[in-house]
Amino acid sequence: MRVLKGRVNVRLGQRPGKDHFKLYLKSFIIFIWMGLSFLAVYLLESNSAKIIACLSLGVSSAGIGFNLLHDAAHGSLSSNKKINRLFTFVCCSLLGAGGYFWRHKHNYLHHQFPNIQDWDDDLETRDGLRLGHYQPTSIRYKYQHLYAPFIYAFTTIEWLFVKDFVQYFTLRMNRWQKIPQMKPADHVEFWAAKIIYCSLFVALPFYIFSVSHALVGLLIYHFSFSLTLAAVFQLAHVMEECEFPEVDQASGKVDLGWTELQLKTTTNFAPLNRFMTWFSGGLNYQVEHHLFPNLSHTYYPEIAADVKQSCAEFNYPYHSIPSYTGALRSHYNTLKKLGFYAQPLKSSKKVPA
Repeated sequence: MRVLKGRVNVRLGQRPGKDHFKLYLKSFIIFIWMGLSFLAVYLLESNSAKIIACLSLGVSSAGIGFNLLHDAAHGSLSSNKKINRLFTFVCCSLLGAGGYFWRHKHNYLHHQFPNIQDWDDDLETRDGLRLGHYQPTSIRYKYQHLYAPFIYAFTTIEWLFVKDFVQYFTLRMNRWQKIPQMKPADHVEFWAAKIIYCSLFVALPFYIFSVSHALVGLLIYHFSFSLTLAAVFQLAHVMEECEFPEVDQASGKVDLGWTELQLKTTTNFAPLNRFMTWFSGGLNYQVEHHLFPNLSHTYYPEIAADVKQSCAEFNYPYHSIPSYTGALRSHYNTLKKLGFYAQPLKSSKKVPA
């Protein structure tokens, strides 16, 4: 990492690695996209046009999450902490997420413990899917590679309307992980964002439209939102190329250094696909993101050559799947292998019987 950081510093020169004009411009474009989609739901007359508007609203909402919320929550949007906090709140108000819980789930648990069972909450689906190598097997997972999209489609409904509130009142991320105590400002931020979101995306549709039309529109919007998120986030770690490290039961530790852990559990996908890089907020450069989470994602394609070169020199893996369809295939195969009658995936140690 010392060698790699030196190379990245040379490449960036005097640039701070944050406050990148391209990111602000892109976020503004996606905000306009989301706003126009929102207005189209109410202003367009035909039902088919409203359906398209709901789908567009869901995809653009995911785009806000990928590009602005993700960077702001990491502190990589701006060098000013107040600006990062402000944009995190604005995004959470538009997307319905609890920012305090997202930061703990993503910045701490996921980035410090990627693909480690009972620590990385991204592997936790309330037993809906088996996403981890050391998650207990069950007959219900046998065909998860077929029904996973249906589980993914309900992600935001469960997250925004159930999980956030369970975490708020229990201060537990899941059955294994506690959440640090919230400060008064965190409580205010949580409830303010939820009230704004529910007013705009729940109360207003039911006030304007019939109950059936509002309900159908909300479901279409959330299915679109959820599947778009899954189509990016799930292709970074739950893959054939990635390992699922084992925690030593005696010491409670993983026999991997921090850098090696990030590299063995993470993969890039479609790095040369310019639209994917633009829309996904650079999350297709997941290796670079995990090594430099505080760097604006707009720099990831630029530093990728340094990361790849350094990994080769020090004999560390650098996983990268050339195409998006190849990444989807790898994720599908991983879900299949993790099913009940499954062959083992990569792991740092032999899987216990």
